[in-house]
Amino acid sequence: MSNISSKVRRSSRCDAQHIVRAVYEALEMRKNKQALKLLGPLLQKKAGNPQLLILKALALVRVGKKEEALQLAHELKAQRQVEGDETLLNNLAIVFREAGAASEATECFKKQEPNNEELALCLFAAYGRERDFLKQQQLAQKLQKQFGREQYALWAIVATTLQVMEGAPPKLLFLTERQMAKRAEESKLNTYEEMRLYLEILERQGKLAEAVQMLESPIGDNYTSKIERLQTKARLLFNNGNWKEARAVYMELMTVDEGQVKGKEEWSHVRGVLDCIMKEKNFPVPSNAPQGGSVGGMSITIAPVENPKEDFEWIMQEGEKMIAFLIEHQTGEIKSRTPHLAAVELYTRLLAFCPAHLSIHKDILGKSIDAVYSYVEMFCTKDMCAYDLVVPLQRFPVDQHQIIMDKLKTLGGSGPHKDASDDLESVCLRFGTMTKISRMLGLHTSIVSDDSKFRQEVQEHLHAALSCVKRLKRKPGYPRDRTPSDDNTLVAARLLFDKFCQTRDECYLVDASIVARWGLHVSPTNFQFKLLLLKLYRTLGAFEAMHEVYTELDVKHILWDTLTYLILPASFQWCHINKVREKGG
Repeated sequence: MSNISSKVRRSSRCDAQHIVRAVYEALEMRKNKQALKLLGPLLQKKAGNPQLLILKALALVRVGKKEEALQLAHELKAQRQVEGDETLLNNLAIVFREAGAASEATECFKKQEPNNEELALCLFAAYGRERDFLKQQQLAQKLQKQFGREQYALWAIVATTLQVMEGAPPKLLFLTERQMAKRAEESKLNTYEEMRLYLEILERQGKLAEAVQMLESPIGDNYTSKIERLQTKARLLFNNGNWKEARAVYMELMTVDEGQVKGKEEWSHVRGVLDCIMKEKNFPVPSNAPQGGSVGGMSITIAPVENPKEDFEWIMQEGEKMIAFLIEHQTGEIKSRTPHLAAVELYTRLLAFCPAHLSIHKDILGKSIDAVYSYVEMFCTKDMCAYDLVVPLQRFPVDQHQIIMDKLKTLGGSGPHKDASDDLESVCLRFGTMTKISRMLGLHTSIVSDDSKFRQEVQEHLHAALSCVKRLKRKPGYPRDRTPSDDNTLVAARLLFDKFCQTRDECYLVDASIVARWGLHVSPTNFQFKLLLLKLYRTLGAFEAMHEVYTELDVKHILWDTLTYLILPASFQWCHINKVREKGG
């Protein structure tokens, strides 16, 4: 009889352990309601079990019952069994953090910290989550004295540096610099991370010359990448105003290949050389970020400089030397975009800064247009061609936009609906590139206003897409669920949306949604259709359809989380709070 009862007890324990594992799995999968359901019968058998109660509190937080979860967490916090168990304390701290009570999570470890190194480390991490770097520094110093580990001294230095990064006076770094210098003298500065910390401390104090010296010393050998070491040196020299020395380092970088990184094809090296050349003549360095997006025909407003003509000529000559160097050192059959894009960057920069009254202005304008034409001519069948030109095109005066487009038009061809070429992929891509450039220059606005032009433009793009779908013989390696005319479908949908914005006629909005949905049907993995549909459905007020598209976004989980800004405002606007909570179970 006793054997039977012991077997029953063992079986019962195994079942309980299996259910607890199922609870953990449900919480990890964010199936929080399921976790609560599983915990019910377990807590009936073990009503006061702190492990199960903490799991219940965590599930309650995640289903939105924060007050009930915090009340339970406060009761657990006072239990001796929880206070003495590192695992239970860590889990309880998670409950407090997720409930928005980070300070109470920290309190979980404070009483246990003095003699328990593991719990002291948990407290150190808790201070970090609260961004209380002063207490982190004090605790790290205490740990170093108590346990004598070298790593804690470094933690104290890091915490001090973080205080300065958060706004504390830079004079705090004076002592940390001395500590790092002492470690260097004693040959204790032997890791990449320690070297980067030393570099950060010097930079934060504005000691850029000392930072360069440190890079050139044996300490700099902690870099495992020659390119990274040279890039850091070039940046420090540039920020310190040593333009010539920085340019020499950037030119050296163009000769270094390392793994997948080809020095002469790295765009940051090209920009670095051009920045140094312009700084040598006291020119400002223009931003390389699009202003106001890539659509709308914006022209960046940059104040012309008062430098003489000779300065513009000198910059042009030096820039052309770099371009000649890049062309001379091209290898392989496939032509690199870098030298041709560098020419576009050089001339359009000069154009943005050159006053119209200077005699050289006309020459710079001509070279800028020629450089853009040459670049498009060579790479218009590449997907990225138009996007490479977003910023350079914004540097042209608005009155030049139509002139540029007229010159480029011949490169686009007549489109797949008229062109009988066997190389349909290239035909589609050329046509798409011209369309994108036209839109970037803002030339679509006149089309939207003119009904006949608008209808013709939309029909051409739809015919192009339909012709492509019918005629496409997919080359080996080309995705079977995408087509090279996707850009035409996207532009047709956007033109219809533009027309809606102008007229407020919802028929155009419905048509835009239908076109975008058809495009997604033809190319189901092209996420651009999904992003456009999110916008169109929200404008229509079709939240269910919008939510369906959002949940189908085929992107990495972390990126999907960052895109919640697309769905949350609409969830509140259309009273679908339940949809907001769905992801949390």
